[in-house]
Amino acid sequence: AYVDQGHWANQLHRLAAAMGKSLDEAVRQQAGLVCIDCMRLTPPFPSTTGVKGDSKALRSSFGQHKKAGEAAIMRDLKRVFRPASMFPGASIGDSRAEAVAKLAKEGNLEGIKDLFKNGGIKRLVGIKEAATREIYKAKRNRRGRVSPTFRGFLLHTGTAPQFERRRTGKIETYGGLASLYKETIKRLGIAKAGWLKAADALGVGKRVPAWVRRHGTRNGIFRHEGEGVRQSVVLGSGVPYMQDKGRDLGIVTIALEGRQRLIEKQIAATLRKRKVAT
Repeated sequence: AYVDQGHWANQLHRLAAAMGKSLDEAVRQQAGLVCIDCMRLTPPFPSTTGVKGDSKALRSSFGQHKKAGEAAIMRDLKRVFRPASMFPGASIGDSRAEAVAKLAKEGNLEGIKDLFKNGGIKRLVGIKEAATREIYKAKRNRRGRVSPTFRGFLLHTGTAPQFERRRTGKIETYGGLASLYKETIKRLGIAKAGWLKAADALGVGKRVPAWVRRHGTRNGIFRHEGEGVRQSVVLGSGVPYMQDKGRDLGIVTIALEGRQRLIEKQIAATLRKRKVAT
């Protein structure tokens, strides 16, 4: 993606004049702001409607982005693995629990379904003894998410569990699900880190949170070429699975268009302040 002075010549000249700064400084400032916006528009972010329009991705803090990512991981894991501990009928205290455990050891899902007239178990597609990264990864789509239409596996170790009523912000420990969640959380922020190299180079790296920075700058793309009226800033994310995703979501386009609108507001605000000061 290019933040090209030639494309924004009029705006950038006017902005530089309003701020009393050089054109080079104005270009660098705006490129840095575009970079941070691109990072915000890269998942995870707190939005259910994508990144178009007045997106929560741009208006929310990075802390809210992290919480959204953690919630998405928890939701996706539970779409793949449905622990027996979340089903009262498969847990200790129900007459069916031991029968379910025996059938689970045999891999007999249809037999388990026959024990229940309705409920979540009847919609499942298989049985897994442990939650593993390999299975979870295989069920993720090219956007890194698990389809909400996937019916999931019954997670059963072969021993009847205690029933654990689901609570917001909690994930069942049964079948290694909590361990897989903790392992997966460590990868949170990799996609956003694709913009870190450019952010550091443009002087806005201090705005990047630790959970993104921990992944380093190895997947970043940045070049600053030329000066004055003949310069361009090249920035991008080199995260392999994000390159296609970036085009799909229009990350760079939205960031650039938004920055063009905000430049006008910045010019007006700067001129108002200067007028008051004089």
